[in-house]
Amino acid sequence: MKFVENWEAILKGAWSVRLAAVASILISISESASFVPTGILGITPELVADGASAFKYLGWFFYAAGAFAARFINQGIADAQIQAALDAAKEQS
Repeated sequence: MKFVENWEAILKGAWSVRLAAVASILISISESASFVPTGILGITPELVADGASAFKYLGWFFYAAGAFAARFINQGIADAQIQAALDAAKEQS
């Protein structure tokens, strides 16, 4: 297994990476909901459980559907690499 040559550009610009990061944050919030003290500001245990479920399912949606769809959308990453290669070829000739 080898990294692609433009892995740094993909990591910085790909929406699939960004959506996966958002998903991991949402899922982390849902998993840490058990640490929220109940009874503060009228928060009931049922509300905490419902909120945790909502964050978890929203996170999985971003991870699965969002990241999957972003892989098929032109994000301009390959275009920038092609243009850089063309510019380098012009400079050499």
